[in-house]
Amino acid sequence: MTVLVGKKAPNFQSPAVTAQGELITFDSNKIIDQYILLFFYPLDFTFVCPSELIALNNRINEFKKRNVAVHGISIDSQFTHNAWRRTPVNKGGIGELNYTLISDINHEICRTYGVEHAEAGVALRASFIIDKSGIVQFAYRYTYCNDIPEYWQLKVELEAVVGKK
Repeated sequence: MTVLVGKKAPNFQSPAVTAQGELITFDSNKIIDQYILLFFYPLDFTFVCPSELIALNNRINEFKKRNVAVHGISIDSQFTHNAWRRTPVNKGGIGELNYTLISDINHEICRTYGVEHAEAGVALRASFIIDKSGIVQFAYRYTYCNDIPEYWQLKVELEAVVGKK
């Protein structure tokens, strides 16, 4: 995973659900002139992941202010992502998010980024910051769910790449 830092981010195309709830084919090659926070998480409809995704969503304006596009990836389908978005938070869902959730049902993206759990067959929790040139500038894999960096840690890394805003 850390071998990607300083290298071109792997490109991919995959089904996704947008912030508007539209089902699309996401193409990483079409993200131009923007920084990217690409984060991986294991599965939808789990007890830990909702808090992670909601916490990022609550800070989305901080990312937008820095011209950072936020995209989440798990091995669930785009349909499962959409169902999770449509499920209220008090019923185990995440509600509407202001960023795209990408499906990696074939596990190709998590393998390419080096974040697939070998035994469980799910994506490990990980974050990548990719610059406007498509170069991975930061990569972090979380050992435990409580090891997830706080927003301020991501902000520090973003400011190192993007600059303060």
